[in-house]
Amino acid sequence: MKRLTGTILILLFTVFTGFSQNNTLETIKLPEKITQYVNLHFPDHTIVETEREIEGFQRIFEVELNDGTELDFSKTGEPLKIETENTIPISAIPAPILAYVNANFPQQSIQEWELKKKKQKVELTNNTELTFDLDGNFLKQD
Repeated sequence: MKRLTGTILILLFTVFTGFSQNNTLETIKLPEKITQYVNLHFPDHTIVETEREIEGFQRIFEVELNDGTELDFSKTGEPLKIETENTIPISAIPAPILAYVNANFPQQSIQEWELKKKKQKVELTNNTELTFDLDGNFLKQD
């Protein structure tokens, strides 16, 4: 009985390990729309790593730049997340969000921006988190 239980556990471990590894695909060639976005908003940086991952039911393209900036894109090439230790270029931030941050936090820069289903979130250099609706209207501060 112990041998059968051990065999089942090993089999389950192998299946689940294999499943999780299949969710991350090897480095891939990016769609042109993503390459254009990076060239437009991060012209002084180079792409050092790309991956295509499955998160839930959504395919995500992950891009890492030479300065450590990480960008996530949808399968159609729309930006979903930008995270950097530096400052996100103002050209990559939606105008209403940029205007709000400049008016209310003039000494801060945006280090992270993320698009969710019904909202956008940013994190400033002082770790303040701000939430906006999809149109860029301020909702709350964390």
